[in-house]
Amino acid sequence: MGMLQHPVMQVVGVSLLKPDPKTLVKYHLILADGVHTQNATLHPRLNHLVEETLLRKGTIVRLLDFVCCNVRYRRCQ
Repeated sequence: MGMLQHPVMQVVGVSLLKPDPKTLVKYHLILADGVHTQNATLHPRLNHLVEETLLRKGTIVRLLDFVCCNVRYRRCQ
């Protein structure tokens, strides 16, 4: 597998998404690769990383599993 399949990015922002009593807590992330930025939603199973401050602004991450969605057309790849 090439490096493009597992991009390395920096967390440049973390915030709690507006909680809905009917759903799990979700965190919004802003990720950057040095050229581009990307909005992301952290899977709720990984919330503990934010809550334990293992994932915070400035953290460098390698994305091993992710889904990209084109919000304009509501299609995911």
